[in-house]
Amino acid sequence: MTRLPQIKFPHSRDRPVRKVARSLRWFLEAFSSQVNGISSETGLHFDIDKQKLRTVFLTWVKLFEAQKPSEPKQKIGYITFSAAMMLSELIDGNPIRIIRKPENANTDIPLYYWPEGYVYVAFCMNVRSAVLAQDLNIDVDAAPPFDDIRTWWSFRENAREDSSTAIGFFELFVGDDPKWSGPKLFSPSHAETNTDRMLERAQKHLTD
Repeated sequence: MTRLPQIKFPHSRDRPVRKVARSLRWFLEAFSSQVNGISSETGLHFDIDKQKLRTVFLTWVKLFEAQKPSEPKQKIGYITFSAAMMLSELIDGNPIRIIRKPENANTDIPLYYWPEGYVYVAFCMNVRSAVLAQDLNIDVDAAPPFDDIRTWWSFRENAREDSSTAIGFFELFVGDDPKWSGPKLFSPSHAETNTDRMLERAQKHLTD
């Protein structure tokens, strides 16, 4: 598995990430922290449109609340689904733009091929991993497709035409089987299948 770019989450007064992630203030601070962290490590510099970012958040919260399941096992799968929806809304709203990158940056590396998309994916994956770590004591990293430039070529092309396809690509990046048909509709059976596989991977990791 591939390590994710690190992020320092804002202080949450002992509230779990799954709760504070639905706070606008926390969301804005956490996203800015992710952007700043990647900038300091890579030489990439971004401009953040805070108004666009607010719009992204408010749209995402409505979508999150509209499909939130009640069954415990479905709630686990909803962690990934809600993070994937966040990615879709970030791509659709596009609240950041690259203003400077290092000379001779290697665009065969996803980070430099699509810096904005990379930031969006990294942020959503880090939020997901923090929730899973707190709620289930499971540590997760990115799956191999996260580093595959060919996957990113397809991801960028498809997401520009239809931002909802980002949900399927997010599932690829976290090691799940993607649901390409009706990606914005939460499927309990699909989520439960991927949850079972995630728990199996976590158990295998503990015993290896």
